[in-house]
Amino acid sequence: PRPLPTEKPNPKKMETPGVTRKKTVPNDANLSRKKPEKKITKTDVHKKEEKRKSEAKKKIRHPKKIVRKAPHRKVRKRRVKRRRTPHKPTWAETLRRPTPHRSGSRLVRSLYGSSYSRMSRSQRRFIDENLRRIIQISQRTLNYLGYPPEAARFGEEGTNVVEFWLHPNGDISGLHLRRRLNSSSLNRQTIEVIKTAYMNYPRPKTKTKIIIYVRYRLR
Repeated sequence: PRPLPTEKPNPKKMETPGVTRKKTVPNDANLSRKKPEKKITKTDVHKKEEKRKSEAKKKIRHPKKIVRKAPHRKVRKRRVKRRRTPHKPTWAETLRRPTPHRSGSRLVRSLYGSSYSRMSRSQRRFIDENLRRIIQISQRTLNYLGYPPEAARFGEEGTNVVEFWLHPNGDISGLHLRRRLNSSSLNRQTIEVIKTAYMNYPRPKTKTKIIIYVRYRLR
């Protein structure tokens, strides 16, 4: 029969309580040698300090600046006010423009006399508003037709007074001279002026007597 295996003595079991055993260090030649100490120079210290500062800067997080954009505003273009040039009325517009109502002006009294008061209200209003226009139209027609050559040769001047009836449809009747001049050529020219100019006269609502003057002057 085979012999029973004998147990090897366990040093740990053999230790007495309360007694610590020193660790054995293997006898190695390499461990016995001491490593040479490194020399710390100023450059190494400076590099370490810079490294430490750079790491510290990285750790510090600076808050980002929030730049808020201003809201976009629409720029309104300024409107340049243009100066309006005053409208110059034409000759036709001046003739159509009614004059302010003047009851019995000096011109009307000098031409009509006492007959003005015997007229109706609408006739008097028409005369007050349109008598000057009728005179202007007649004078412009005289300038258009021209001064009679015979009267201009002899230097004849003066003022004719004409009377006629003006109807609502624009016709005239009873045309005659209330005041004549010594020049027959001027008297004839006055009749021609009224026969040409009456088409541009304003029209009354009722039949109205018109008394105007036609003046001749040499410049």
